Amino acid sequence: MSSFSVTVVYAQELVPGNIGMMSGFTVCLAFGIGVLGPVALGNLADYLGLSATIILLGFLPLLGIITFQLPGDRKLVEM
Repeated sequence: MSSFSVTVVYAQELVPGNIGMMSGFTVCLAFGIGVLGPVALGNLADYLGLSATIILLGFLPLLGIITFQLPGDRKLVEM
């Protein structure tokens, strides 16, 4: 939640003509995923078992490391 306000402002900068829509969309998406995540993880734990699910969740930080390979704002503007 510490980066939530930054995410909302960044979304508003991406679509400057629809600031209210982007605020609502970002909040809705954040809370929607926040609700669906535990349900999906609970089903995964029921299917695989709790230990296997926790081990799989241990690999999630790799997704964060992979995101460093995404292009920055300056690269996108140059394209």
